[in-house]
Amino acid sequence: MKKVPVYIVAAFVVFFIITNPHAAADVAVNIASGIGQFAAGVVGGAK
Repeated sequence: MKKVPVYIVAAFVVFFIITNPHAAADVAVNIASGIGQFAAGVVGGAK
């Protein structure tokens, strides 16, 4: 798999946020909750 330049990804993300602010907000919330659940799982597993 070829590595995609970061600026292309960043440009796509910015374009997506500008064109779909509500969808982008939903995605951000989902990612944040996913990271939170993952962190909780790691912390819980470490105990």
